[in-house]
Amino acid sequence: MAWEVELAKQFKKRDNNSRIGNIVGKVAADLPDIKVIILDGNAILTKDELYCCNSLLIGYTREAAITGNIKFNTNTAEGGIEPHTHAVNVNTLNEQTCTITYTNGLTIGDYVLLQHSEDESKWFIIDKITKL
Repeated sequence: MAWEVELAKQFKKRDNNSRIGNIVGKVAADLPDIKVIILDGNAILTKDELYCCNSLLIGYTREAAITGNIKFNTNTAEGGIEPHTHAVNVNTLNEQTCTITYTNGLTIGDYVLLQHSEDESKWFIIDKITKL
């Protein structure tokens, strides 16, 4: 084969590096020193390479507004001649704000969806996932 053809093949090979797309990882160590195993155990990502969505952190808090109906239907009363039931129909719209604190986060054995940065030096844990 002519050297020019071989050189052209080498340039083409260099220019068409295949990229790693979104991948599934498995949490191997808990936060704060998290480790995630990827590529069938051929690579381990550490906290220095990882970013995590806040909602996956234990203790992450978030403000929320809750709107709903509060309904009470019946009430049993003691006393009088014998216990009896009164029909109490209360249906009211209630709006409240609250703080939600996440008490479950990433744990060893969880599967996570990972996305990498353009240069593949940083990885982003998008969410926990489940194989169906």
